Amino acid sequence: MMTLFRFLVLLLGTVTMSVESLWALEINKLHLPMTRDEADSTLSKDYEIMVLNDGSVRRSWKLEDKTVFVDFNTQTNEAILIAIVYDKPVPRKKGEADAHTIAAGKYDQDAGWDPAKDAESREMLRNTFGLENALRKKLKDKSMLFMETKETKTRKVRVIRVSLFSRMPSTNRWALKPVSKDAETTALGNQWSSEHLTALYNDEERRRELPLKTDDTVSPPAEQQPSITPSGSKVTVSVHRSVPQPPAPERTAMGRASGSSAATPPANQSGEKVRIKLDKGQEGSVNATFLVEPPDWLKKVGIKNPEWWHYIVLGIAALLLLITVLRSISHSMSAASGRKNFEKVVAQAPLRGSIRPRK
Repeated sequence: MMTLFRFLVLLLGTVTMSVESLWALEINKLHLPMTRDEADSTLSKDYEIMVLNDGSVRRSWKLEDKTVFVDFNTQTNEAILIAIVYDKPVPRKKGEADAHTIAAGKYDQDAGWDPAKDAESREMLRNTFGLENALRKKLKDKSMLFMETKETKTRKVRVIRVSLFSRMPSTNRWALKPVSKDAETTALGNQWSSEHLTALYNDEERRRELPLKTDDTVSPPAEQQPSITPSGSKVTVSVHRSVPQPPAPERTAMGRASGSSAATPPANQSGEKVRIKLDKGQEGSVNATFLVEPPDWLKKVGIKNPEWWHYIVLGIAALLLLITVLRSISHSMSAASGRKNFEKVVAQAPLRGSIRPRK
């Protein structure tokens, strides 16, 4: 019994570590150039979303001892900045290793870390770019890698932040303010509106729901993501297929669109919805796992699209809990039985010093 219990504990620990590694962000997957579309399918989904007051989007991942974030230009969808901010200053060797990971393939092995040449350069880095005590490593392209340091009382150099810019920054990105989704008035400027802000957040939530790519499957484009709804003995797969939008009609001086085709909009202008019904057991062309709708408590812990191995892990955890309860009950029953036997022996034992009757 004990051997089985230890085996299950070891198995659960191994599976738990594997699941955590699947959920956690892998820094070696960060690189420049990178687009939001690529990030949607390759980076873990456990990030926080933040729209900044310059109209960019920041995705932040909280890891064990640091926070990693990527800023995206929402007009070009390209990553602007990859940054690693440590909870506490780390040794320079650790900071350099993380910096080299996100800038892999962009620097020569003999390239060193160069400080600012003079006081004017240090002032520009501090006030314009928000970089304090920064060292820079020269890269092979236009991107720029910085490592900000801090000297301790024992004169040891510690790293507080690592940043990789797609090109020379034109503003202090550390000073940008987040804008909440429900903000009545925003600081995005005249070119942004509250509708645009809401659309940015909604688009980010939509992107978070897109599945990650695996080695054996390739996710369809965003506009072709299948919507799967089980119904009775059949499974309905709804595929939304985007239809190219026609160019906007020209307007005349009277304010009406020119041409007879403007009066009647083309059919299916907002997109075409194709519904495919599959009998159970029938092979479908859509690569999906037909599992029941997950309960709400699974979604709260981050499992929005459970697969079969999720249920295996939950089953093992339930089994371990049941074994623990049974062992506790068995131990309590054994203790109670022992106390009862002890009381019986004490009751039957003769008292010391008692006078035995003469024969």
